[in-house]
Amino acid sequence: MAGKIFAVACVGLAVFCLTSFAAPQKGTAADGRQVYLKDDGTWRYITQDDIAAEKAAKEDSIAKAAAATAAEVRAKEAEKTRAAAEASNEPRVVAKKRLADEPERTALVDVIKSDRSFDVRKARWGMTRDEVKKSEELQLLTDAKDRLEYKFVLLGIKSRIVYRFVDARLSGAEYLIEQDDVNPSRFYDDFQNLKEHLRRLYGTPVSDDKDWKNDIYKGDEKNWGFAISLGFLACHTEWQNASTKITLNQTGGNHLIKTNIEYGARKEEK
Repeated sequence: MAGKIFAVACVGLAVFCLTSFAAPQKGTAADGRQVYLKDDGTWRYITQDDIAAEKAAKEDSIAKAAAATAAEVRAKEAEKTRAAAEASNEPRVVAKKRLADEPERTALVDVIKSDRSFDVRKARWGMTRDEVKKSEELQLLTDAKDRLEYKFVLLGIKSRIVYRFVDARLSGAEYLIEQDDVNPSRFYDDFQNLKEHLRRLYGTPVSDDKDWKNDIYKGDEKNWGFAISLGFLACHTEWQNASTKITLNQTGGNHLIKTNIEYGARKEEK
C-alpha cells in the first residue's frame, strides 16, 4: 500500500514539476507506461494513435524543412549559374529563328524521330557541328567547340538539350530537365511521367534500376522523391536500339535533384 502511495506521489510530483513547461509533457505512470502530463494537472496514457501522429508530424516537419532548404539552395545555384554564364568567355548567340516554348505535343514527337535514319532528334552520330546546327530550329544558347546547347521544353517541362562532340563529331546528346518545384515528390512524379513516355517510344527498357544507398524509405514510395533529394536513392532506366543507348536518370543529394536523359552512340560489338 505504501508503495502505491509513493508511486502516485511521484506521478503527482512529476506533474507539478512539468506544469511550468509547454504542454503536453511526457511522463511515466506507476505501471511503467508512458503518459501525457497536462498543464491542468491531469494525465492520460499515450496510445498507438498518439505515437503515429507524432511520427507523422515529425516527418512533415522534416519534409517542410528540406523543401525550404532545397528552394534556397536552388536559388543560390541559379544565381551562381547566371553569374558564371555572364563571366564566361564562351560566345552567347541568338538563333536566327527564335522559337517560343514548344507545346507538349511537338516536344513528345521530337524526343526521338520515328525515322530510323536519325539517332536523336534530326541528328545522326558522327555529324559535324555545322550539320547539327542546320538540323535544329530551337533557340541556340551556347555554341562551343565541344558542344551545342539549345533551349527546349520536354513534355511541358523546361529543359535544355546539349549535343556533345568528340574529335569534331557528334558522339552524344543529353536532355537536362530544369525542375523548380520545392516538393521532392513532384520531381519523382516527373521522372515516372518521362519514363512512361519513353517506354511508349522505345518499348520495354533493358534495365530499370533503383540504387538504394540507405533504405530507410524503401518501403514508402510516396517519400522516394525525398529519399532521392537526400542521396539515399538513385534511379536509372535504360533502353537500347541498333545505334543508340538511352538512359533516364534521377539522382540527388543535399536536397537537390537532377533529372536527365542521356543519348549515346553504341559501340560496335566485335
